[in-house]
Amino acid sequence: MSLDKYEDELRRTNEQQLEAVEAQIRRNFEVALHGIIAEIGLLYAKLETEGKLTYEEMAKYNRLRRLEKQIMAQVDRMSAKNQRALRRLLRQAYSHSYEWMAWAIERESRARLAYAAVPLEKIDRIIEEPVGGRTLKGRLSRLRRQTIDELFRRITADLVEGSTLRKMTANVRDVLNTSHADTVRIVRTEAHRIQEAATLASAQHAHAQGVVMMKKWNSLHDEKVRHTAAANHRLMDGQEVPVDEDFELLPSGGRGKAPGNTGVAAHDINCRCFTTYRIADVRRKEHKELADLTFEEWKKTRLKQP
Repeated sequence: MSLDKYEDELRRTNEQQLEAVEAQIRRNFEVALHGIIAEIGLLYAKLETEGKLTYEEMAKYNRLRRLEKQIMAQVDRMSAKNQRALRRLLRQAYSHSYEWMAWAIERESRARLAYAAVPLEKIDRIIEEPVGGRTLKGRLSRLRRQTIDELFRRITADLVEGSTLRKMTANVRDVLNTSHADTVRIVRTEAHRIQEAATLASAQHAHAQGVVMMKKWNSLHDEKVRHTAAANHRLMDGQEVPVDEDFELLPSGGRGKAPGNTGVAAHDINCRCFTTYRIADVRRKEHKELADLTFEEWKKTRLKQP
């Protein structure tokens, strides 16, 4: 029996939460941008000559170093806010996805499967599992450093050239726009990975308890579906295996648990594919009353707290 209707609703809910966090991150970048531009604007107002600010002028009295510290403080505040927002999103997405799938499986199989809420410590360990050889904390730290270094480089180059406020502001905006795009890519990659990992774990628990579960790899069937020599998700679309087995990664070979969770960067980063599940057989006693439980009722009566 298919669980598609439950999974469709879960993806919609998670997408709404993701969009809310992306909007928050966009605001964090705007605050940082305006803060940096304000600091630069004050320097131009005090020190410019014929509309230009020079490196020679900024090198006096440690002015450039003070500006660098102010920029670093703005980026650090922004990065910390983004990291907190992302971690809250991922914790919530894992917990909700695991429990939603558990409810769907018990409801459709009519089997009591002794589900328990996943402890926060375990969720955090899953969040920090490496993607492409780097942990989430490591990738965000690297992006923060790259953003600061590129801001310093562009501002220094503008000062050497003797640029106008308009040009320097445009360069600062360009750097932060690039950093924002990189941040969103990380956020989407991680949110996708976590949802897929959670639903898989929930299905695997059911499988181990006697509800035979199958999983299927699905692409979005559009022109953006990756089809490279390293990863071809058009070829993988429709591949179905038992939940305790891995998908075959095409065309290069290898095995992977689920979209976004293969451990291969070429397959995982920015992946939009998703897994669907179906119940192939139920080898447990039937409890018809489970079919009538709403998600909230199920959480109160069936889900064991850690």
